[in-house]
Amino acid sequence: MDERLKIESGTWYACTFFGDDMAGYDETLGGYSFSPILVIELNPLKTGQSKFQLKFFHANYPEGVNTKEYECVKLGHGRTFVLAQSDHGSAGRYLIIKEITPEWALLHWREKALPLSLRDQLGFWLSSDEKSTAQNQLRALGVYN
Repeated sequence: MDERLKIESGTWYACTFFGDDMAGYDETLGGYSFSPILVIELNPLKTGQSKFQLKFFHANYPEGVNTKEYECVKLGHGRTFVLAQSDHGSAGRYLIIKEITPEWALLHWREKALPLSLRDQLGFWLSSDEKSTAQNQLRALGVYN
């Protein structure tokens, strides 16, 4: 039985992005960032080279430009992570995708800044109006029936 992390549409994950062309927090190149991502679609490209298309909502991007689509090559895949290189950026970006936990989310974000659907997935209390809004946000991205 394959016990590696399974990436599924409609699920939030913790993602670390890093690459030579990214500005770091100290404004030098070779930086990294952390973001919750909501997987909208993951499609293997069936090339025999571990390539896949990843469409996701990037929570750490400004509204209006936070839906991203990367072509990636899987470099590693374990029980708790997927390591991939994307075609994004001049030198490519690397991504580590992991299951998201409340501890990870709160280490990098304030709870109220987290998207409602992520707060719901992590088990944070939401009012019925917030739950409804979270479901509507997922519907708008095409990942909630």
